[in-house]
Amino acid sequence: ELNYQLYNKEILYNLRKLFFFQKILKNSSAKRVFLTYEGHYAEAFIIKCSKKYKIRTIALNHSYFYDFQKEYRNLHYKNFKPDIVFLTGRYIKQKIKFSSNQRVYVVGSNKINENKSTIKNFHKKSFNCVVLGDDVELTRNLFRNVHDIVKTNNKIKFYFKLHPSIRIHEVIDNPKKFFNQNNIKLTEKKIEQLFKEAKWVIYQRTTGVINSINFNVRPLYYNNQKENLDPLNKIKIWKKNFGSKEELQKILFTDINNSKIKKKVNLSKAKKMLKNYFLKMKKNKIRKLLIYEKT
Repeated sequence: ELNYQLYNKEILYNLRKLFFFQKILKNSSAKRVFLTYEGHYAEAFIIKCSKKYKIRTIALNHSYFYDFQKEYRNLHYKNFKPDIVFLTGRYIKQKIKFSSNQRVYVVGSNKINENKSTIKNFHKKSFNCVVLGDDVELTRNLFRNVHDIVKTNNKIKFYFKLHPSIRIHEVIDNPKKFFNQNNIKLTEKKIEQLFKEAKWVIYQRTTGVINSINFNVRPLYYNNQKENLDPLNKIKIWKKNFGSKEELQKILFTDINNSKIKKKVNLSKAKKMLKNYFLKMKKNKIRKLLIYEKT
């Protein structure tokens, strides 16, 4: 098993990447390093290496913080303490363990944008559904299950959007056959534009979903994993969970029927919950903090 791991292409690639980081930091005159703070081992390596060369580290947590990442950080905690941490919201600050010598600031998320759509009422929106992918395995499973519903549901148009790091042939064996119906499309539109036009968004782990509520879109979380991967886990109203194709069908049909009678929907409580851990980012605040920390 050890021999297999030593010759595993992915492990060798990551080792080369880490040594490359070390070379840059060692031969650099840099005083500060900016990096993400998502729970990756490479981040721990950069932080540890930066401390060795007395370079300050500023880390940004730009998404949700899952329990499996928490376990990883506890394991490598002594090497996972950037000097300054920027967070998306108050809830994330409560969930992550920090030491007394770290400076922690809530700066918000650039994924929160204002809803400039002219269609404010959920029930007046067209029957469009966005399906957001994440990593390869999650996306493959999600796309396959939703596709079974697409084939028998001509009332709804489905727009499948991949994670930027994923290519369509990694998750679908025959894309031409998969997208051969008029009510299903693979899209590269910006996510805000999709939310303007959509009534629902189906997702699993991606934080691309977080701004959907501000656009009066109903998030539908595909709950088929042992671990909770929902970045909107603290949103207890408006969002719906489903674990089977039958449950998803029921949610969609209920909303379609309610739209006929124009049942009033109040999203103010859900939007208030969203603000607890995904605030709108103010870039001027970050600039001021960086100037302050430099002095």
